[in-house]
Amino acid sequence: MFLTSDSGGPVMIKLAEALEASAQPRRPWGAPEFATDGRRVLLVDDDPVLLALLELGLERDGFELTLADDPMVALELIERSSPRFGVLVTDSTMPRMSGLELARSARKLDPSIGIILHSGADHEADPNIDVRVQKGADLSHLSRALTLLFDQP
Repeated sequence: MFLTSDSGGPVMIKLAEALEASAQPRRPWGAPEFATDGRRVLLVDDDPVLLALLELGLERDGFELTLADDPMVALELIERSSPRFGVLVTDSTMPRMSGLELARSARKLDPSIGIILHSGADHEADPNIDVRVQKGADLSHLSRALTLLFDQP
């Protein structure tokens, strides 16, 4: 992805890689993808464009992603997933359930799941959140946070 702008003109965002990737067959939203290396991530956000962009970058970093644009679907996936997800990455503000509510419910279903709150808002400390990553930060911050959780003993 790169940005171009004529002097004083609007900024144009070109998503050549995203468009190229979208031409390839993709698994349905919420369909589990089974990892061979145990780096399974459930990524939950109600913004489908952001999910697609995060998917592109994080899959390149070696994470096996399952995407959900609805927190209720995410809970169903956690409950029936085998092998289990190692980390849940969730937005904070979504319809039907907040990211903090999703984190609490996910922790009840799987006490060992790592949880990253990926949010643009500030939140008070919550014992169900292992790491907070600011939305809009470089993708490498999220990738490092995932690696940190997966590498914990």
